[in-house]
Amino acid sequence: MGILDLKRAKNYVNSRFDTVLENVEVSKKDATITKANGAFLTYGTYFTGFGTQTYWRHTMVTCTPGDVYYVSLIIVNNTTVKFHIALCDENDKIIQTFLPYSDVGTIDDYQVTIPSGVTRMYIHSYTNGVADYLYVKKQVYLLASQQSVTDLSERVLSLETSDNIPAYFESHLQSKLTEIKQKTQQILNGDAFVFITDAHIGANSLSSYPMIREVLKQTSITKMIYGGDTCQAYGTKEYCINVGYIINDLFVSISEYGTTYLVRGNHDFTVKESVESSIGFTADRAFNYDLIIKNQEPYIKGVAGKLYYYADNDMQKIRYIFLDTTEKENAGETIPWGIGQGIYQEQLDWLINDALNVSTGWSVLVIGHTSCVTEIPAYSNTLDCVAGVLKALKNKTIYTYSDATLELSVNVDFTTKDTDVIAYMSGHNHKDTNATVDNLLFFSTTCDARYSDDGITRTPGTTDESAFDVVCVNTMTKTIDLIRVGAGSNRSFIY
Repeated sequence: MGILDLKRAKNYVNSRFDTVLENVEVSKKDATITKANGAFLTYGTYFTGFGTQTYWRHTMVTCTPGDVYYVSLIIVNNTTVKFHIALCDENDKIIQTFLPYSDVGTIDDYQVTIPSGVTRMYIHSYTNGVADYLYVKKQVYLLASQQSVTDLSERVLSLETSDNIPAYFESHLQSKLTEIKQKTQQILNGDAFVFITDAHIGANSLSSYPMIREVLKQTSITKMIYGGDTCQAYGTKEYCINVGYIINDLFVSISEYGTTYLVRGNHDFTVKESVESSIGFTADRAFNYDLIIKNQEPYIKGVAGKLYYYADNDMQKIRYIFLDTTEKENAGETIPWGIGQGIYQEQLDWLINDALNVSTGWSVLVIGHTSCVTEIPAYSNTLDCVAGVLKALKNKTIYTYSDATLELSVNVDFTTKDTDVIAYMSGHNHKDTNATVDNLLFFSTTCDARYSDDGITRTPGTTDESAFDVVCVNTMTKTIDLIRVGAGSNRSFIY
């Protein structure tokens, strides 16, 4: 790997791929103002309107084929929701439906891609709560051959001068450096590191990386953790591969001042050619291992050929455990999005028998790309067993789990284990969220990419164009302080 080959960068810029430019709010309605509510009325295969039953909420969105929408239904004081989406043509003929009145709980960013022939999306739900509303976001895509290609070219080629911190970040970064130094100097027992995730290169400015280098250079921090998702969802094989070389070069440029630890996400390294295409590319495990693990082998302990591992701070008795939460892959030259959520029994056994096998008085911090509890958005139930194991260790209890479909089983007894679980941290959902579940802290961090899933408009040329955290863990006070550089705010947790 090594230094960036600019020819590769130019090749991927010149290739055609879809770039997410912005998120557009389509509809946000307080459902209580919709008085003429009711279930869908249909005649044969046609949608004919809404009924008048109490507690039905609905909205209609005009759309075009290829549009991608994210639908949320936010409920207060109501744990059970019935939800339904119907996609219709201009004559209200039903082309496709989703979630037919099943009890699914609160909907959070349910993705709907509009198929051919559809011009209207009808959404409704049965709720009985307070201050509930529908929220529909639309992602707008433009081809790289259009206006976005110039901006993208400039950002990729700026890697030639990636040591330069943008002028508009200088005062912001200096202020943050002061905060970081003050906080790290207060930590006698604990550790600190940089955490950045979901770069989706092509949709970010790359300005975070020279700033991270400066943080490592000017403070006592010697670790940077990257939480996964390097590619955008849409692109060519060439784009996908070259992004791997770009992120590798960025991390090499940082390594002079600290060690980088990478976690695989569901977009590392896999793409779909376009919204409507059925083909794409998914890199095989060897490619992922070479990029994510190979350079780190002297600093970590794992399993050769696998994408999970751990690293220790022996002085502070803290172990960092890095999971591969998207282990179920299907690689191939024409396979789109071939990275599946979930783990195999081998990784689960490794987690229990190797990674969590630490001496008395140690603490562990677990990092995965995907959330493993429902309280953190974009959770995958294929990781329930991971959450169960960590909660059992945190609370010194017995945990038993078996799922024949997933081919996973657990039977652990941690009642005499003197190990603390600091937290499980993740990316993936592009949001700052946190929850304490069964005494264990889970939290996620927003994306570095210029998306606005976190509600912040990421304007190029401003300090909101990118985002990363400096995470300060104090094992004496059982606190975690996150100092945000870029878009968003600082956060603090008790664990």
